[in-house]
Amino acid sequence: MSRNIHKNRNYYDFCHTVDKLRKEDNSCFICGSKVEIEPHHIRKVKQSRESYSNEENIVLLCRDCHLKYHRKHKTVDTKSFIDFVLEMRLGTKDRYKQSLFDLKCEREKLRAENRKLRQNLSYLSGGCF
Repeated sequence: MSRNIHKNRNYYDFCHTVDKLRKEDNSCFICGSKVEIEPHHIRKVKQSRESYSNEENIVLLCRDCHLKYHRKHKTVDTKSFIDFVLEMRLGTKDRYKQSLFDLKCEREKLRAENRKLRQNLSYLSGGCF
């Protein structure tokens, strides 16, 4: 009997947390849809009440994104969720990594151009720069 009370209390706390999140922003964390929104646990839920109803462990997803996540990832963990969010928002993780690489290359080009400009200014001004 006490086990059922504990389960009911956990579920009550969970529903309360989900209602709070829906009042703040009832849209999908990944795509922004406002249709068929449901809760998703970011980390695997332990038997304790805190992880089940903890606001930091719950995110709202549309049914489509939620199903895509669980079809692709059989286990629930933070890393797989972050990878999934990046992939869905940016297309692919590879594209995200490529974007970071491109930014680093662009930064190096700008630094090289900046060095050349400083050298030219120094030469033209007689070494004042």
